[in-house]
Amino acid sequence: MTVATAAEAASAVRAAKVSGISCRRSTSCPHLHLDLRPMHTIRFYQPGDLTVGADAGCTVAELNAVLAEHQQFVPLEVERPEITTLGAVLAQHLSGPLRHRFGSIRDFTIGLEMVAGDGSLVHCGGRVVKNVAGYDWMKPVIGARGAFGIITGVNFKVFPLPQDVERAVFSTLSWPQVEAFRSALLHSYLRPLAVELHARGEERSIEVVYCGSAAVRARYRAELGKLGAAGFSACALPAATPTVNVTYAAAEAVAALAALGAEVEIHGRLALGLYSISPRPRAFPGTLDPDPWPLLKRALDPDGIFHGDHCG
Repeated sequence: MTVATAAEAASAVRAAKVSGISCRRSTSCPHLHLDLRPMHTIRFYQPGDLTVGADAGCTVAELNAVLAEHQQFVPLEVERPEITTLGAVLAQHLSGPLRHRFGSIRDFTIGLEMVAGDGSLVHCGGRVVKNVAGYDWMKPVIGARGAFGIITGVNFKVFPLPQDVERAVFSTLSWPQVEAFRSALLHSYLRPLAVELHARGEERSIEVVYCGSAAVRARYRAELGKLGAAGFSACALPAATPTVNVTYAAAEAVAALAALGAEVEIHGRLALGLYSISPRPRAFPGTLDPDPWPLLKRALDPDGIFHGDHCG
């Protein structure tokens, strides 16, 4: 069912509740599918107040195109901004490298509208940055994947659009150097846009993304150059879109996965202490990538106590 307004969405949920239609996927009974894509209106935009409100069906690209006219943006980082809706970003609590500077989506969402399970239209927060009406209720809704209701609208605090972005890349790092870099950065006066760690095998590098006037960028290069004197090597490169991810003190996890025959790739939001580890089964000569389950079985059950096809 396609809906064009929050009121239509609420009416559809109330009708489904009365008729007993399930809102969950099921093979035994029909379910209700609501398409909110027609809801893509910018509800309000106050550049001077740094606030904007939009329907949940509005895409990230549509929203930021409007904000860019005033050199502003909302730091929502997704792979396909032209098709990813604000409702999807909120439901999944998506974030990217810019979380280092601007926080997660929970930190700059100031108002939210949703349809609850009984079909009622619920509002929390408001349209101004300092408003606290129902503020905390937004926190569990964001990232709940629709468990509390269907998000139909959202209000954001907006930020100045970063200008003249550069990135410094530190390569060929040891794990102690990675930890030393993180500590030095957190105790410095620098406030970069993003700090990302990339690690694969014995190759480790850190990207520091920053922006500002010529004087500000010169200061970043000078301060980061001091780290270069301490054993790091860096180069300043233009960066159209900052890309970075996560890792701190992950050497133990890497060693454990490597012992299982996996090639490990790490991406990390270094200064935030967040990281994701992607194990990849290592291919043996003359074979395709091995089935990881026998490797895991031998590592965790070397005496062969447990049996079953799923154990290899």
